[in-house]
Amino acid sequence: MPENLENKINQKETEDTGLSLFAELEEKTKHLTGATKEEQKMRILERKGYIIPQAERIRHYVNYVLEIIEKETEENKTKKILEILEKDRIFSKEELEVLIIGEKATEQDGISQEDEKEIEKVIEKDKSAGRWIKKILFLGMLLLAPFSGKKGPTSPEKTLPEKQKIENIITSEKELLEKLPADLEKPVEFFKNLEFIKGTFYVLDKSDRKRPTLYELTKEGKIVWKEIVGIGKEEGDNTKGMTTPAGIYMLSDWLMPEDIELYGDSGVFRLLGYSISGERMGDIGIHRIYPLEEKERTEKMLDTASSKGISLRCINVFEKPFKEHIVLLFYKMGGTGKLFFVIMQEKNDFDEEKWKNIAQKMNKDVKILEK
Repeated sequence: MPENLENKINQKETEDTGLSLFAELEEKTKHLTGATKEEQKMRILERKGYIIPQAERIRHYVNYVLEIIEKETEENKTKKILEILEKDRIFSKEELEVLIIGEKATEQDGISQEDEKEIEKVIEKDKSAGRWIKKILFLGMLLLAPFSGKKGPTSPEKTLPEKQKIENIITSEKELLEKLPADLEKPVEFFKNLEFIKGTFYVLDKSDRKRPTLYELTKEGKIVWKEIVGIGKEEGDNTKGMTTPAGIYMLSDWLMPEDIELYGDSGVFRLLGYSISGERMGDIGIHRIYPLEEKERTEKMLDTASSKGISLRCINVFEKPFKEHIVLLFYKMGGTGKLFFVIMQEKNDFDEEKWKNIAQKMNKDVKILEK
């Protein structure tokens, strides 16, 4: 998978519509409402090749099913759920048999020996069944628990460090580490007052290519944390289009399977937004150091005299700070559309009108995403 997270299918589709990803989703679902609308958006994203995090995907699907069966009688709700699951080809008939066992398990607070034997029979018929047994039981209990009066299992979430660590790194008001560079003061004043930035955000200063610095800033513009990072190569005859594009972006975990396979769980985010020229962007990312060139890039990152222009547009971060700061903050803020990332121009030029233009575009996307 190319480091720049290139998604040719998605790129072609968004170019054909002339809309941003979020505007396109809204346009294609404008005839729908509620949970049905959100479920359709998820299906469109999946057709484009995005991998939606399991917890988010289950949440949308459960809300969709609950909305459909809302007016059904208590006696018919379970039957209706199973009909929907079969119609959507979520499960085969054999799998639905296990799903019914999941319902009984919810009612009885456990699986009986008789039910265990039934599961073993299903597995014996289909040797691959073991791969989905737990998922089926989980989803069945999640869907059916509201009607049995049981709580059911908690939605699967990405593992986060202990609460105290979260509070120490993100939410606590730390002393100002140092003042921002003078040429960042005016831009940061502008960014922190943008309507869609509700809390902590990031600004990448690329003005010194030996020390490109990523700042984590509070809503008040105070520095919480900073880190030297790897960025795209300088523009040249052999590196055209490889520089990290200035602009405003939101972090997203809507990823392609190849991204997850290459960088691992919690190792990469996609940047969705607009370059300073107003161009829609969705094929760059921020991730731990590119695994296929980890040794070479790490050496350059550690060499204080070396340019940090090491990538094909993407931003490279050492794994430890990536997970302890960026990943942690992404989930603390609420996921896609909540954490924003500003990439400054090479010399920290600040053309306020251009920034206002793309900020307005981003604000529209955020409002669409919040619907």
